[in-house]
Amino acid sequence: MDLLLLLTILATAVLSAAQLLQPRGPQSAVAQKHCGGSAYNPTDYQCYDTDLCPVVNGDILKRCGTACYSQYNYTCSADHALTPLPHAIGPFILQVLSSDSNLDGHYVQACTQKFWIGEGPCTFCPEDITKAGQCPTATQTQLFEGHGMNVAVPGGQRYYLNPDGAFSYTVAHSNYTPPHAIVGSTAYTDGMFIYENVKYPPATWIACPKMGSSTLDGGQSAVKGTWQIFAQLKGVEFRKQQGCVGVTLLAKSGEKETVGAWEYT
Repeated sequence: MDLLLLLTILATAVLSAAQLLQPRGPQSAVAQKHCGGSAYNPTDYQCYDTDLCPVVNGDILKRCGTACYSQYNYTCSADHALTPLPHAIGPFILQVLSSDSNLDGHYVQACTQKFWIGEGPCTFCPEDITKAGQCPTATQTQLFEGHGMNVAVPGGQRYYLNPDGAFSYTVAHSNYTPPHAIVGSTAYTDGMFIYENVKYPPATWIACPKMGSSTLDGGQSAVKGTWQIFAQLKGVEFRKQQGCVGVTLLAKSGEKETVGAWEYT
């Protein structure tokens, strides 16, 4: 199948999944526009001359010849050839791209063996290392492409996708991951952070509000300003979790000469 056609089909599939998780108000609140002969919602599409490209989890897809593509995965040449971005070399931090202004631009942090927006990073440094003044200054969570975390602790730490979709990481000194966990991420330089072997669809991440104290009706209330990161895995349902929003994660270059933390807790 032609690459440009494949990308267009993929973009449409991703949009269909993402739209289920986008925050929506009344339909009348968004004025319809026209592109060529088609009416469209500017929240969901971008018009290029007479052609439409979808907006997927905050990522406004661009036009390359007859196909739509993400600038966070590819570059488009003058003759409409798509070239993948280079893979990330060295540590990077994760930034959120989202149509939701409460999430857009925030960084993803490690805490309690999960990844969050609005919480963390949670770190530990031994007393002797602290006294020697050798503890890293942990302000961001730094990762490497694949599964490694940028830590100094012997034995290291690794990140993975839990079978329930939760973006997770191991305790210090351990590479243990639960059965059926998914490892092996792909990170493009200042581009998308994805698991390419997760095809449901790829590049789709979900931010769900952290649940806190119990409510009078037996449920739980959301912790304001804190979201947990999940991957949308086949067979895992997120729509029933109130307030979940589709997001895109971008791998932004970290400080290559600096360890992110002694360990993330």
